[in-house]
Amino acid sequence: MLNTEEYLDYFGDDTVPYQRRRILPQRPLGELPVSQMARYDDHHLNQLITSGQLKYFTRVIDRSSSVYRGVIFLVPIASIALLIATLILVIR
Repeated sequence: MLNTEEYLDYFGDDTVPYQRRRILPQRPLGELPVSQMARYDDHHLNQLITSGQLKYFTRVIDRSSSVYRGVIFLVPIASIALLIATLILVIR
């Protein structure tokens, strides 16, 4: 990258490289640097939420805990029942 013709044309040997806008063939304008990207404050975010353009989720609803509780109780009970059935068959 440092020895490419583009790098040497824009920065040469004496210039410290900086972020510059590059105009790509498929885009009419250059890329925005991070420092110029949109930043939304609380007021603007509240406007987006009230207009419905942005949904704000306060918490995730997790309904899997009842399934996990069922599995925690079912697996040991099933294994004990299988052990008892095996012992009954072996003792006969």
